[in-house]
Amino acid sequence: MKKVLFTHMVSILLVTLFVAGLLLAIPRNLSKTTSAGDAQLNNYLQLKFLNINNPFQLALLQDVLDAAEPEGVQAHNSLITRLKNYETRQLEMMSRGAITRQELTWNRFFSLLLMFFRFLAIYLAVLFITYYAVETLAVYRFISTQADRPAFGHQMLNIWGRWLGHDPSLKKISLVGSFITLLFKTAVKALAYLVLFAPAYVIAYSVKSDFETSSDLFMILLAVFSNGLLLTYSNKFYTFLRNEARKGYVETARVKNLDARWEIDVEQGISHKRILHPLKDFQGHILQHIFINARFQYVNSIKEQASFLITGLMIIEMALNIHKHLSYELLQQILYRNYSIVLVILILIFYLVKFTEIGVDMLRFKWMKKIGM
Repeated sequence: MKKVLFTHMVSILLVTLFVAGLLLAIPRNLSKTTSAGDAQLNNYLQLKFLNINNPFQLALLQDVLDAAEPEGVQAHNSLITRLKNYETRQLEMMSRGAITRQELTWNRFFSLLLMFFRFLAIYLAVLFITYYAVETLAVYRFISTQADRPAFGHQMLNIWGRWLGHDPSLKKISLVGSFITLLFKTAVKALAYLVLFAPAYVIAYSVKSDFETSSDLFMILLAVFSNGLLLTYSNKFYTFLRNEARKGYVETARVKNLDARWEIDVEQGISHKRILHPLKDFQGHILQHIFINARFQYVNSIKEQASFLITGLMIIEMALNIHKHLSYELLQQILYRNYSIVLVILILIFYLVKFTEIGVDMLRFKWMKKIGM
């Protein structure tokens, strides 16, 4: 483990020194001309709770200003118009070389740190939620497979065959009810697959007028239930479970008279409570050994899952133009050619990736000691 940690620390040190060298090499005062700026506009742009890309917030701001100063309605209209056109104007000024490029100051650095910690909090929340969901979905699917439950389509075909039969004692009304229930479940499942595999920005723009899409809660939900993240990695965990179930120690566990029924909520079976528990424990059932070994096999995939998640969060913030978030700030500073700020954001994201890898390696080492490897 010490060798692994040493390798990570060396890579972090080398990349840090390289970025520090680039920061020192970037010349100061890159622009030849400066913009005088608009003090009044800047005062409103500095408001952390105001998103100038949100029409509702701008309309609310105008109503508040009109109520406070009824005589300044025309000035308020002008202000709102300038706020709406702010980003377009910034890009035009940048293309003409008439915009001041920002230097990396301590105040700017601390504001970037605040954005990073906000990004970190969202990232950790989504990572823990998705890891729990991946385990739960994979275990539930594995139990269903082991119990040999027929798929909804097979059940519907079976009901249709019974309907066409000539058994006079058959209650066809109950068959209709069962068929409709299965049809509804199939539709819900298809809709769930459609949402879970949809790109995050497609879902976001489809509900943009109904929800506050710049909220952290919305970002967490969007990152969890989009981009195929849950299904991709739950399938991977499920594959590990299937592979482990074929190994010889499973038969040894059967000989030791461990519970081996795969029905849910039955005697010697598995309860829903144990499946849904955040810290899964199937003591007394052969699933315990299968699950522990599959989880150990999956642990390295957490690195891949985390990288996938970081990329997804960055795309969400950029695609939705969420102001005062790290990824949108990165996109904006690239457009403004403020490369020193861009380098700081990139090194912060690099640290996040590396420390996630260190955490996963430490977790793997802990589990190796636990199972005696």
